[in-house]
Amino acid sequence: MVPAAGSAFTKLGWGLRLLLVWWPLALVACPTAPGVGATPTGSVKTGSVKTGSVKTGSVKKGSGTTGGRGKTVLKAPDTSRACNTFSRGECFRATHCTLVLDKSASTNVNYLCRDAQGPCEKNMAQSDRATCESRPGCTLDNGGCYCHCKGYGRTAVEDKDDLPACSCVCAGGPPPRCRSRAEMAAASAHAAKAAATATAASSTAPR
Repeated sequence: MVPAAGSAFTKLGWGLRLLLVWWPLALVACPTAPGVGATPTGSVKTGSVKTGSVKTGSVKKGSGTTGGRGKTVLKAPDTSRACNTFSRGECFRATHCTLVLDKSASTNVNYLCRDAQGPCEKNMAQSDRATCESRPGCTLDNGGCYCHCKGYGRTAVEDKDDLPACSCVCAGGPPPRCRSRAEMAAASAHAAKAAATATAASSTAPR
């Protein structure tokens, strides 16, 4: 049996159709309506993290300071000490002394620790290239055939344990030191002249 037009069933059918059509449109038009598409915002309670402190101890310093990777760097000797009381290692580190080759000395004492002289030697360690070359007119003379190992030469004082126990292929030459460029140029010219004289003398000598 089919209900007649205008009956209650027909009106109900049309009502359901309108509801199904308009309800999605209402959701699109009002996405933030209460309870529809809206995300409630609240407050998040954050706690605090208690951080502790790390207690660091102190390192007691002795005669030397500890450098990178546990390497011990020896301090410069006291400037109140006389240079002639220093061994080779002490003289090399002293900021008021300079270690030089003593050609007039005996075979057992072949180095002299003397007072530093001039602007290229005073107030600096002998091996301090950066300080040396930062001074006007100064440059580091690398020396020649000098051995830093213990037992390869000495001053009036025997080598001490501040020098390493090692071996050198060549030893007994002048140590590196800061010198004036003019002095080095004069020394080079003198050496060249002496070499030329020796060559000339050998060529004219009777055979």
